Amino acid sequence: MRTKVQTLLAIAATASVSVVNAAPCGGMACDADMPDADEFVKGMSIPAFSVPVENGWYEVNPAVNRGRGVVVMGYRETDPFTTNMLTSGTSLEKFLTVEPLPADVDFIFAAWNNASFAQTLKSLINAKMQALKLPAATQNYWRSHMLYATKSIEEMYAMDPSTKNPTKASTNVLKRILDSPSFHSIGKQLTLTTGAGEKMTIDRLDGFFQFTNTQDLHNHSPVNPMEGAMVRIDETIICTSAKPADLSKKFAFVNAAHLSPSCSFEKAILWFAGSNVQAVVFMEQPGTKSLSVIGENIQSDDESGFFTVGSTVKFNQELANLFPSPGVSISCLFEYVFHPGQYFSVTADNTLRQIGSPINPYLAVVSWEMQFLQYLSGISRTKLNAYSIPLIVRSVGNNATTGKGAPSSATLPPKTTMDLFNRAQLEIKFGCLGNGDFECPVWDRIAELTIDCSLASVPEYELGRWITPYRRSDGHWFSDISTLYPLFKNGGDCTLKLSGFSMDMVEPWVTDVTLHLQREEGVKSETLTPLFTGGTYDVTYNNRTAMVVKSPAAGTTVGITAVITGHGLEEFQSTRHHFSVNGVVHTISFMDPEDKWGCTKHVSTGVEPNGFGAWWFGRDGWCNGHNTPPIVTDVTHDLNPTPGSSNTITYSSQYYDDTTKSWKTPDCKSGCGYIVMSSSMTFSTAFHA
Repeated sequence: MRTKVQTLLAIAATASVSVVNAAPCGGMACDADMPDADEFVKGMSIPAFSVPVENGWYEVNPAVNRGRGVVVMGYRETDPFTTNMLTSGTSLEKFLTVEPLPADVDFIFAAWNNASFAQTLKSLINAKMQALKLPAATQNYWRSHMLYATKSIEEMYAMDPSTKNPTKASTNVLKRILDSPSFHSIGKQLTLTTGAGEKMTIDRLDGFFQFTNTQDLHNHSPVNPMEGAMVRIDETIICTSAKPADLSKKFAFVNAAHLSPSCSFEKAILWFAGSNVQAVVFMEQPGTKSLSVIGENIQSDDESGFFTVGSTVKFNQELANLFPSPGVSISCLFEYVFHPGQYFSVTADNTLRQIGSPINPYLAVVSWEMQFLQYLSGISRTKLNAYSIPLIVRSVGNNATTGKGAPSSATLPPKTTMDLFNRAQLEIKFGCLGNGDFECPVWDRIAELTIDCSLASVPEYELGRWITPYRRSDGHWFSDISTLYPLFKNGGDCTLKLSGFSMDMVEPWVTDVTLHLQREEGVKSETLTPLFTGGTYDVTYNNRTAMVVKSPAAGTTVGITAVITGHGLEEFQSTRHHFSVNGVVHTISFMDPEDKWGCTKHVSTGVEPNGFGAWWFGRDGWCNGHNTPPIVTDVTHDLNPTPGSSNTITYSSQYYDDTTKSWKTPDCKSGCGYIVMSSSMTFSTAFHA
C-alpha cells in the first residue's frame, strides 16, 4: 500500500519526462494559453472570494474576515520543486516550527487539478507534527489555521453559481489571480535534441541556492536559456584526484548509479570547479523516491562560488539510453519557463501581495509570508497619537550628483512647537516602481538618511538607515529615534539627504519617510555629542583616539546611541563593539552570522521575506529588507558624578573567528570588509507630559 509521500511523488514522476508532443505544463494552461495582461496585480484590493474547505467555506472577504490575512498556495502536481516542498521532512519541519506563530493569518492549500492532494498533505502535516512532538498549542494552531480545499483550483473555477456558498462570494477569483502574469511561477527544464531531431523535455530540481547557482530571476542567476552540448562524464573519476576536462559552454551529465558511494552530489559539484561547466545534471538512481536538493545540508555560506548550476532529475530509462557511456554528447537547452502561479497572499486590509521568490523547496516560504502579514497587520493597526511631519515624499532614487545623495528640504515647526514633544518615531515606507517584485532592483544596498538643520548645534548626521531587499517591494518600518531629538529639536529649515553605499541609491527605489513626534512622561534628549564612526575593518581599525566629555548636571540621563552594520567581508562575520566609559565596558554583539537562517528569525519584526537572493543568512547587524534602528545603552552611572568633570570614552571592536571559536582583534591587511557606524552620547533631562 502506498504511503502519502509515495502518492505525491508518483504523480510528480508522471510528468518528469515528456516528448515534444505531450501536453504542455502538465495539461494546464501555459505560455501561449495564459493571459498576456494582468487581471490582478500586487497592491490591488480584490473582490471577495470563497474556497470550499473541510468544515464549509472559507471567505476571503474583509467584511467577514476583518483583521485577518491569508496565504494561498496552489500546488502544481507535476512540479518537482513544490513536490519536494510537501514531501521533504526538512521542509515540513522548517514550516511547522516557525516562531512566533502569526495569530491572525491563515493558510489555504489547494491543488490545481486533483483535490485529493490536500488530504494527502494534511496527513503528512499531522504525521510530522507528531514526529516532532510539537507542543499541543502549536499543533492546535496549525490545525485551526491551515485550511485544505476540498475542490481543485480548476473545479472551483468551473463551479456553477447555484452551488456556491451562502454569501455567493465567487469561487473563480483564486484561479484568475494565479493566471495573472504577475503571479506566474517558474519551472526549471532541460530539453535534449537527438541527432534524429527528437526532443525530450525533463523537469529538473536545481540545488540549494548559494551552494550551487539556480537559473531563475535571482541576483546571481545565469542567462536564460543556456545552450550547449550535454556530455556524460566518466563517473569513476569524479571525486578523485583526476582533473575534469575543459567543459566550456557544455553541460555535464552524471548517472548517479555509477558514482562512488563516497562521492556525494556536493563533493561531485566541487570536483567540477575550474572546468567552466555551465551546469551539472545528476540522474538519480532507479527507485529513488524523491529528488535530492544539492547542498541542502551544507552549513557554510557559499561553498561552490556560483560557478555552475547543479540539478537533479528523476531516473528514466529513456534518458539513460541516450547516454549509454562516457563521452556521449547531445544538444541541450537549459531554461526556466513560466507556469500558472502557485502563491499569493492577501493582507488584513484586503490588499493583494506577491509572496516573493521560493528559492529553495521549503514550505517555510509560506510561514515566513504568514509572519510578515502579521507584522504588516500590526503596522496598519498602529495608531500614533502623534504630530506627523513628512520628510521624504515618494522619492525615486536620486540623481547622485552631490556624491552624498540628492538633497531635499523640509521646514519643521518652530521651537515652541518642537518643545512640546519628547519622543520621535521615524516611519519608513520603502518600495519600487512597477506592479510587482520582478520590476524591483535585485541587489541589496545600504540606504542612509541624514539630516542637517540650520538651527541645530550638530551638523549633518545620520537619522535613519535600512538595507534594501532583493527585489521585494513592501518595506515598512518604525524606528524609535528619540535619543536623536537634538538633531531637529529647534525646528526650522533642514536639509535631508537620501544616499546609499555601492550604488548611491540611483536605482528606482521609492521612499517615503515621516517623522512622528509624541509626548509622554519620562525624559527628553536635549544634547547630542557625536562619538565614533566605522571604517575599513583592517589591522588599523582600533587605532582610535579616546574622546573626553564633561559630566552633565545632576539628574541627567546619559546614553550611547549607535547604529552599526558590517559589510563586504564582514557581512557574514560576527563582530562585537566595545564602548568604554571611564573603564566600564558596554558591548554590542552581532551573532546572527553564526546562524545560516539568522534573518528568518526577524521576519516578525519587519524583515521582508522571500527575497530574490540568499536573504535568510544571518548578517552582521542587518538583514536584507529591514531597517537598522539605533541601539541605546544607558551609561548614566558610569560618568563621574561631579558636573563639569571629565570622562574618557573609548571604542574598539573584535570579530569572531569561526575556526578557533574565539574573539580576535581585526587583523585583515588587504581586501578587507568595513563597518558602517554612527554613534553618539546623548544627554536627557526630565520631561513632564
